[in-house]
Amino acid sequence: MSETTKKRPRFSRVGRWLAELVLVFVSVYAAFWLNNYQQHQQEINRPDQILASLEQGFRRGIKSGRIAAAKEERQSAEFRRALNLDQDISLFYDPATKKLRKRFEIYPQALDATVTFAHDLDRTKNELLNQIQAERKRR
Repeated sequence: MSETTKKRPRFSRVGRWLAELVLVFVSVYAAFWLNNYQQHQQEINRPDQILASLEQGFRRGIKSGRIAAAKEERQSAEFRRALNLDQDISLFYDPATKKLRKRFEIYPQALDATVTFAHDLDRTKNELLNQIQAERKRR
C-alpha cells in the first residue's frame, strides 16, 4: 500500500500541474483573442474617424472660405466704386482715352477672377463634404 500512496500524491501533483498549465494556456489564449478583437474593432471604426475628421476640417474650410469670398467681393466692389468716383482719377484713368491705365487694367479682371475662384472653391468643398457625408452614412 505504500506504493499506492506514493503514486497517488505524485499523480495528484501531475494532475494539478496539468490543470494549472491548461488554465495558463486558456488565459493567455483568451488575452490574445481579446486583444485581436479590440484591434479589429478599432480598424472597423478607423475609416469613420478619418471621415469625421475630414468632414470637420472641410466644414471649417468652407466657413473660412465663405468669409474670404465675402471679403474679396467687398474689396472688388470698393475698388470699382473708387474707379467711378468723381474725384481726380487721372491716377487710374487716362483722361484722353477714358480707359484704365495699362498698369491698372489687370485689377478688375484679377479681382473678378479671385471672387470666381473663391466661389468655385466653396462649391467644390461643399461637393466633397457631401461625398464624405454620404460615405459616412453608407458605413
